[in-house]
Amino acid sequence: MKKWLIPWLCLLLCVAPGRAENAPDFAALSGLDRVQAALERGAAVETLTYGTGTKIARGFILDDPREIGQMLAALESITIAGPVDEFVTDMYPRVTLRLSDGSECVLDFDGRWLRAAGVNYTLENDGPFWTLVDQLMEKYDPDGAPPERFIPNSVDLYLPSNPTTGFTWLAQAETEGVVAVTDLYFADPAPLGMTGAGGVHWFHLDGLTPGVTAVTLTYGRSWEENPIRTIVYRLTVDEQLNVLVWGIEEKSS
Repeated sequence: MKKWLIPWLCLLLCVAPGRAENAPDFAALSGLDRVQAALERGAAVETLTYGTGTKIARGFILDDPREIGQMLAALESITIAGPVDEFVTDMYPRVTLRLSDGSECVLDFDGRWLRAAGVNYTLENDGPFWTLVDQLMEKYDPDGAPPERFIPNSVDLYLPSNPTTGFTWLAQAETEGVVAVTDLYFADPAPLGMTGAGGVHWFHLDGLTPGVTAVTLTYGRSWEENPIRTIVYRLTVDEQLNVLVWGIEEKSS
């Protein structure tokens, strides 16, 4: 099996895919070039794992060389259109290649985006890949996930921010234990040598226990008493831990 797989994949991965003008190479960005190097050293792709990462956890693991080859061919057909500002989270599909030499290649997708080396790229010609994923999902996980693996609906908030000016967003829940709040800041790309670019502050609200509460977001400087902007999100968490925002109140000073 190994003797059959290695030369076939080497031939496959050596073929340079077509891509948009000035766009990076998909194989290099996604790490498939490292897979090729490992194959040339005599390693083999032992397993390919696909997981949706979405609210219904589904996926499959391939160990058949033919099916692994099909997936790699479909990945190689994808082209990179260019970088985008949007980010990818772990809620979205992931492909993991595990090789016999112990190395691993991970590709994170978000719809038509790919995340590689901390940068997000928009994809083209990815239809064959997603078609094959659907076929393999139907073959290996036709019934989907059992009900207990459903992840409740959560809420994502995106607010413009510019920490270089000293202003930051802070979140405060009115009642402890009803919702969990996590957040990250994503800076916009800035020209080389230029400072002061803003970005987006992302807040993610997950239900913990049923109840009614409010989350207040304030935008201000830590050394100043009053924020320049305050937004209050009033929400309910139901018995299934779904988060529903039913009121938004904004105050500006």
